[in-house]
Order: sequence, then structure tokens, then C-alpha cells
Amino acid sequence: MKGEIFPSESAQAFLCSQLEGYYSGSERALMSKWILEHLNVPKNITLRDLGAKSEILKRMAGELQTHKPIQYVLGEAVFMGHTFFCDARALIPRPETEEMTEMAIKELMDLQKEEPVVLDLCTGGGCIAIAIKMAFPNSRVLGLDNSVKAIELATKNSNYLRADVSFLLGNILLSETSLKIAHELKKWEVEKFDLIISNPPYITRSESAEMEKRVLDFEPHEALFVEGGDGMQFYKPLIAMASEFLGKGGALWVECNQTFSNEVLELAIAQSFIKCRIVKDLSGVGRFVAAIAR
Repeated sequence: MKGEIFPSESAQAFLCSQLEGYYSGSERALMSKWILEHLNVPKNITLRDLGAKSEILKRMAGELQTHKPIQYVLGEAVFMGHTFFCDARALIPRPETEEMTEMAIKELMDLQKEEPVVLDLCTGGGCIAIAIKMAFPNSRVLGLDNSVKAIELATKNSNYLRADVSFLLGNILLSETSLKIAHELKKWEVEKFDLIISNPPYITRSESAEMEKRVLDFEPHEALFVEGGDGMQFYKPLIAMASEFLGKGGALWVECNQTFSNEVLELAIAQSFIKCRIVKDLSGVGRFVAAIAR
């Protein structure tokens, strides 16, 4: 721990002092606010009066000094207004992914399906799949991921939020995964999905030099990086799978590395999707590709 600890010091002052030199003033203030809200303690309470929570506070400050992401320190993250368990088994949900989910939900509403059927590929901690299920209580939602640990976390989140989402272990790079998905559809007695959505790994190793330490050191690399420098590694099978499993008029939404968004768009066009477009995020980056099944 950094510096001397004073029992009469306020919890907020303690946290800000411990994080000085590691984060900017605004970052320290925000992290302190989140921690105190998480622990349900007032900001002006002293360390002496915190009791057992003072040790938790000190541990959290120490973890933040290693640049461990605040979401992993707290063990939770907010996505689409819902609080999810969050740890190193899956990526921390990003605001951009939330944007895509909101737009996909709006498009799904426009389809006016009473019981929409949804597939979330590379589901991670299940945030997208669960948020969609909670927006459409009568929907049937399947989340797929190739990580056993991610599926465990997604299941924990769905149970906690009481969202009846099915999760399936499978790798979209393997042809056998299509058989697994078809089997799930058969169990539901439906033939196609109304929405397929995905935020797959899309960062090339060459880009890692520009990434923040807290991402590289703590978030799962298998959920971040493609192998061999092929930024299209997951989009080729993903869009082929969408072509196979989306019903006529069904929507496809994928998050992309902006470097490859035009290639993803061309791939969707080549697979006979219509209304193919690149959609910008709030920062003006062409981060999403959306299309409709013919």
C-alpha cells in the first residue's frame, strides 16, 4: 500500500490518496465513488468507523494500484441498466457493445415478432444475450462461446438476473458447431433465428502495443485477439453461419475492428444479405456492420 494510513481519514480521501500517481484526478474521484457505492458506505465515513469494510477498501485500493480494471476489482459491471458479475473469465462489457445491442433491440422490435429467436455468438459473460432476453421476455435466446469459463460466468449472470437464456459451448471456427446450433433450434421447434448478433475477437497482435496495460494484463486474450494477423478470422464463419440460420427478414449485427469493417460489409453482400451497412458508434467510428437476410 502507498503511504501512511490514518484511521481518522475519510474513506474517500483515503482512496484518492492511495490512487494518486496511478490515475488522473477525475479517474480517482470516479473510482472512489464506485467503490463506496459498492460497499454501501458514505464517502465521509472514517477508516476507523468502517470496521471490517476497511480491509476490503484497502485491498481494492491495492488492486487498483496494479491497474486491475475497476470492474474486476468490484466484481461487477453495468450493461444496459443491469448489473452483471464481471471477472477475468470474460471481457468487460464496453459502451460500444451496449450501443450495438440497443440498435439491434430496436430493429428486433420493428420485426414485431411475439416470440423472437436470437443467437448471440461469442457471448462471453452473456451481457448481450441476457439484455435482449430482458427486453423481450417471451424471446428464446441462445448464447454460444468456446470458453467453458465464459459459459460458467454467463450462466451465473442469467441465473442472478432471472433471465432464461440457453448457453452452448461451441467454436464458430469449427463446422461441427453448426450442428449443435441446429440441434438447439430443433429443441425449440423453430427453424431460424430472427436476430444474430456478435462481438467476436477482432484485434490483431500487432495492435497490442497501442493497448492499455489494464486490458493487456487482465482481460482474457482469447476474447480479444485473432491469431495469425487475420482480422477477418471470425467474420468469415460468422457471416456464413448467419446466412444459414437467419430467417428471411432477420437481422444481423456484428461489432468490428474499424480497419476491417469494409471487408465485413463486402462479405455480407457476397452472402446475399440486403440493406448491408456500416453503422458508426457515438465516437463516429464505423464499428458495426448490420444487414438483413434475404
